[in-house]
Amino acid sequence: MGIMDFELKEEEELIRKLARDFASKEFPELKAGVEEGAFPFELWRKACAAKLVGPRIPEEYGGAGVSMLASILIQEEFCRVNPRLGEALASATLGSDLLIRFGT
Repeated sequence: MGIMDFELKEEEELIRKLARDFASKEFPELKAGVEEGAFPFELWRKACAAKLVGPRIPEEYGGAGVSMLASILIQEEFCRVNPRLGEALASATLGSDLLIRFGT
């Protein structure tokens, strides 16, 4: 049995940097708490275009096809800048694994 390696792979570091840069650039303009009933759909579209929403969805279905760890790194960076908005963007993919595995 080998030693566990907790270092991030190069791809994971790049994804983390992409998410950090995106959140640092796009999120500060928003209030810390998004107003009730208001959702920043333009920001949503930008995050989708950067494949930061639904990152575990396979590439053949329009996602980035990254690992669970990479997906968590994206959420971590989003929540670091704006926790409520980060959770809103991250929760958009909660059901995607089920759709990918069992959808027809």
